[in-house]
Amino acid sequence: MQSKKQIINRDESTLSIIQKIKSGDINPIILKKEQRQQCVEALFLEGLNTAAINEILKVNERTIRRDLCDIRERNALTPSPDLVRQLVGDFMMSGSAHCRHLMKLARKEGSIGEKAQAEYYAHLVKRDMMLMLQSLGYLPKAADTVTIEHYLGKDNPKGTIDVLAEELADMEALETSQPKKKTLAKIKEQLKQENDNDTETK
Repeated sequence: MQSKKQIINRDESTLSIIQKIKSGDINPIILKKEQRQQCVEALFLEGLNTAAINEILKVNERTIRRDLCDIRERNALTPSPDLVRQLVGDFMMSGSAHCRHLMKLARKEGSIGEKAQAEYYAHLVKRDMMLMLQSLGYLPKAADTVTIEHYLGKDNPKGTIDVLAEELADMEALETSQPKKKTLAKIKEQLKQENDNDTETK
């Protein structure tokens, strides 16, 4: 007949089982495979290695490694749009909670430096959330732009359309990025068209 120590309630939590194993109230040898793997997963998530888990659960490390393989397989995710939306939603909810907690810390008693640091960390959390959303395509990224300032007027005799076209040609020759080369070529073409239109108008 099994002693009281050897009985595990079906509804008992994994944490409770581990605590009873550590206190000696449960002999880990009687654990069923499913219960053992739940304990292995919980202990692994606490940061314990296979040797430490072996000390607690009294099973050899090979069994623990097999359990970890089964756990990884069971927890494996299949990429899908729904999964991405769910993970992004979880990330945003968690990030917002962190941000609110940091802002609460900034409003509590403390030195100016501590309050400023809490607000700064809240800012970093928001920034990282924005960057993550940009990288996943949920927010637009700033478009690559080419800004050219060239004053055309009487005070600048070199500031002619031809000189500007030459500068664009030089920039295009030095540029190594193909997309930017195309952008510069497009600007050159637009400039040429505008110059031709101005000539026809005159």
